[in-house]
Amino acid sequence: MRKQRTKEQKPRSFPSVSRPTAYVSLVELCEEQGLTIRLWAEKHGLNHFALSKWGRRHRKPRLEKAVFIQKVTNGRVRAIDWD
Repeated sequence: MRKQRTKEQKPRSFPSVSRPTAYVSLVELCEEQGLTIRLWAEKHGLNHFALSKWGRRHRKPRLEKAVFIQKVTNGRVRAIDWD
């Protein structure tokens, strides 16, 4: 059974994670195009949940996906910058 939090307890804080350069570039590109990451991902046949995980460094994209994003963005989001 899950323990319920009372008002006095503070929620756990998680350490902030720096975003990969590629993700930051992708967010900037989306803002310029007037799109959200979710809409951009759907437009290009990608899963926005996966992009979110890549952006938070929980996972890395496979090489094929990173290269695909590089092609779609005309090299603005480089495949090597997901590290």
